[in-house]
Amino acid sequence: MSALFMIKAAIAPDLNTICPELQLNCLECEVHVEPSNPELREMIDSKIRKISYSLDIENISSLPAIAASRKALKKLGKDPSRYRFSAEALLRRITGKKGIYPVNNVIDILNMISFESGYSIGGYNSMKISGDITCGTGRKSEIYHAIGRGIMNIANLIVLRDDTGPFGTPVSDSERTMVGMNTTKFLMVFFNFLNQDEIDPWISNAENMLKNFAMASQFNHKLVL
Repeated sequence: MSALFMIKAAIAPDLNTICPELQLNCLECEVHVEPSNPELREMIDSKIRKISYSLDIENISSLPAIAASRKALKKLGKDPSRYRFSAEALLRRITGKKGIYPVNNVIDILNMISFESGYSIGGYNSMKISGDITCGTGRKSEIYHAIGRGIMNIANLIVLRDDTGPFGTPVSDSERTMVGMNTTKFLMVFFNFLNQDEIDPWISNAENMLKNFAMASQFNHKLVL
């Protein structure tokens, strides 16, 4: 396996004390990014339609992965109704009949896995990450440019950092490491507050979808405790 796929990651001691149940499942691979093809879009749209008719918005917070993430936000002193993790935000759009905007094949796959499973997932251009990754809590002084949100307050949120600074949260990814058409090396981070057995099938599903629709190869999976 290429040395490019040896990103090191760790959870900071202060965050581990607050949320000892947190695990990061990191999936790295090479990808070919392009607009989603009709087959992938129909698959995603079909799942969106199914969820929009089978799930009520008031029941989203009781889904196991969503409930666990909301509990973590409360531990961090954040209002889970104001700082919703991305999976909950996606499901609220779906149940509100607002749909999900297509981005590209890789991010569309990520979003589909996220709203189906309830796990919030970060997606990053690995080549834009500098050095090792630490998962900790955000500081008031840190500037974070969130995709589609502008500057976001990340104080006391769960944050991924590299040598340059913060680049990811379970609420929103950053502009600095966003996945675009020139991305060839992709890092997917599942923020998991449940047991490992619950998430393993979703990681396998992500691998298969990326292989089928993004020509993904050179997979590397790391569990960070």
